[in-house]
Parts: sequence; C-alpha cells; structure tokens
Amino acid sequence: MRLLSFNIQNYRSIIHSGWSALAYDNITALIGQNESGKTSILEALQSFYDGIIYEDMLRSDLSLPLVHCKFGLHKKKVSDMLESNRIPTSLLDIFDSKNEFTLTRKWNEQRKSIIYIADEEIMNYYEARELEKAKIEEKTLKEIDTLLALADSTFRNIELTEAEKEEAQKNLGIKRKQLDESRLLLKKARTPEAKIVSEKKYEFLQSECKTIEEDFHRKLEAYETSKQKTQVLSEKVTICKACNEAVHLYFEAQTELDVLRSRYREAEHQYEISSNERDKKSAYNKLEQFKSGLAVAEKRYYKAVQDTDFLKAMAVKVLDGQNYRQAEIEARQELEQEKQYYSLFEIGEVLFKYIPVFEFFEDFSSLLPNKIDLEDILNENIHTEGYKAARNFLQIAGLNAEFFREKNHRILKQKIENLNGEMISRISGVKMLVKTIKSKLISSLNITIIRILKKAANLTLNSG
Repeated sequence: MRLLSFNIQNYRSIIHSGWSALAYDNITALIGQNESGKTSILEALQSFYDGIIYEDMLRSDLSLPLVHCKFGLHKKKVSDMLESNRIPTSLLDIFDSKNEFTLTRKWNEQRKSIIYIADEEIMNYYEARELEKAKIEEKTLKEIDTLLALADSTFRNIELTEAEKEEAQKNLGIKRKQLDESRLLLKKARTPEAKIVSEKKYEFLQSECKTIEEDFHRKLEAYETSKQKTQVLSEKVTICKACNEAVHLYFEAQTELDVLRSRYREAEHQYEISSNERDKKSAYNKLEQFKSGLAVAEKRYYKAVQDTDFLKAMAVKVLDGQNYRQAEIEARQELEQEKQYYSLFEIGEVLFKYIPVFEFFEDFSSLLPNKIDLEDILNENIHTEGYKAARNFLQIAGLNAEFFREKNHRILKQKIENLNGEMISRISGVKMLVKTIKSKLISSLNITIIRILKKAANLTLNSG
C-alpha cells in the first residue's frame, strides 16, 4: 500500500490545499518560498497519522482541520482487509472492485479526532441510510404526537361515557325500585277505583323504566366501545410516552455535555496560558474535575442515545400494530444486526491499521547553526546540533581538521582571511558565469524570435 495523494483543509496557514498527488517514483519534492506552508503540509500529514494537533496548529477563524489521504493497493482489494460478514450487502461489490480508498481525519473543538472512509460512493450509501432513518424517525414522532392527542380525547371520552353509564344505571335502579313499589300497591288495592289508579301508575312507571333501561344499554354499549378503544391504545400510549421521555432525556444529556465540553475547553486554555507553577497547579486541578464530570456526562449521553434508538424502533413497530412484546424482541434484533455492520468510522479504523508508517523526519544536524564548538568537529561528535552542516561546509571550503590545529592564532587568522578571500572570489566568478550565461540565453532568444518573425513575414508575402 502507498500514499497516492492528499488534501489538507484549515491547518495552520493552509485553508484548502486541493488534492496533491505524490510522484510515482516515490520521490516527491515540496518547493516554495519561506513561510509558504511546506512544513505545514508535512506536519498535517503527521497529524493525520498520529491524530495529534496543538493549539498553534488551529486557525484563528475557528475552522477545524481536515486531512484527507488517498491510498492505493497493489494486488489487493479493499475487501481483503475487511470482514465480509460486517460489510453491508449493498457495498460488497463496491469493496470487491476497489483497489484505492480515501481516509479522512477530522478534529473537534477538544482537539480529539475521528477517522473514517471518505470515498464518495460509500459515503453516499451511509448518508442515504441515515437520511432514510431520519425520515422514519420524523414520521414516527409525528404519529406519536397524533396518537397521544387521540389518546387524550379517548381517555376523556371513556371518563364521560363511564359517568353517563353510572348515572343511567343509578336512574334505572331508582325507577325499578319505584316500579316494584307500584307493583306492591297494585296488589294491595282493594277498591276498583284504587286498582285503576295503581294500574295506570304501574303502566306509566313500566314505560318509563323501559325507556331508561334502553338508555342505559345504549350508554353501556358506548362505554364498552370506548373501553375497547382505550385497551387498544393503552399499549401504544405506554411505548409512545416512554419514547417521548427518552427523547427529552437525550436532549437534556446533549445540552449538559455541550456545556461541560465548553467549560473543559476554557479550563484547558487557562491551564495552557498559566505562567507560574501555582496558577498552573490550580488550573490543572480544575481541568481534572471537569474531565471527571465530562466522562460521566458522556456516559449518560451515550446511554440516552441507546435508549432513544431502542424506543424509537419499538414505537415504529407498535404503531404498525404489533403487540408490545413482539415489538420489543424485533427492535432488539434489528439494533443488534445494525451493530454487526461496519460504520464509516469502523471501516476507517480498520483500514488505518494497514496504511504505511508516516514519519516526520527532522534532521537538525543538517542545518547550519549560528555557532558550533570547534572541538565537537575535531572530535567528530556527530550528535552535536549542526555537525553535518558544519562538516559539509568545511569540505566545500577545502578544509580539514588539521587546518584548525595551527597553534599560532595569528597565522590561523591569516589563513582564514586568505580562505575567505578565495571563497568570495569563487562566488564572484560563479555570479559572473551566471550573468554571462543569462546574457547569452537572452541574446539567443532574441535571435530566435527575429527569425520566427522574418519567417512569418515571408509566408505572408508568398501567400499574397
């Protein structure tokens, strides 16, 4: 595997480098003026590899770094590095045909990073899946709100029908008691006139009792219908209320986490700018407290995410008509199956293990220092900063260690002055040579241009 190209964004002086390809012969040169960003490119690639960035690597516009690297495989496919049973079915053919892939490392405000596979077709698949999931969740939450509104209406209705049923039942009981009393009076009547009056009263009460009984049965039927609707809604209402509560807890956990992260960043900044030991220790203790609180908040947040995902999945199934138990089983199975497949970030982590080693090579000994101890050169102390550069300089100047062993400082000083004059003369000679070559090139170029113009003029005349 080899690095093919890179793209750097929001890293120190680099806003957007665009894709830059490496040479196929494995030798790539970075050429540019001082402070043009050559070192920043190398540091960005190193940050991609080790995930580490420092405060001075962040831009003042608060944009966060992104480093993309494209890798090529030789005689291998991307699927060879992944577990086939963890690749989503729709992506199997894509991974089987790929011998190149792009990884992106992205940092957040805490300077922590994530790495993920960033090939367009693969990202499109995951984005489409997340979009579909979001649509289902949005639809489910709307259905939950509609159902809970309907449930409120239904529960109020059953309370009303139950009260009406009980009132009708009470009235029926009173009327039946009056009918029984009227029946006794009819039996006790001795005179024809008393019997006629008792019979009329009994018939009237009997008619009223029948009417009230019919009203009671109607209200009883209405109550039973409402009760049945309530029983059907009851399971759905339970899971929908639990889902709404989980969503509420999720947003609370997210808000708490955002606040703590902001405070942690402030404490981290305070620690970094502390100038004395006392302030630094105090800032460090505060930083550790925030770190501990942040760990608890992150745990609570991820628990809220899991609970919300599970209850949303259950709600979808219960709203489709499944019973509570069956919905619970299937929701757990689906979430477990979803966990089985790679995420973008998991694919990124797996492929990252196979990439070549990035090593930021800093050879300070090859840089010419402002000063160097002559004894370190004479004793060949190769670990001295600037040793190689000083040795190379002396070699170009035609000097060796014996030159400096001259004990007479006056003679040594004269030798150095003579040598300095020779070096200046050589440099002047080189400058003259460059000037002569430049003059000849300009003269040759002018002659060539004149010839071309004459030739063009002749062609014009001939065509005329």
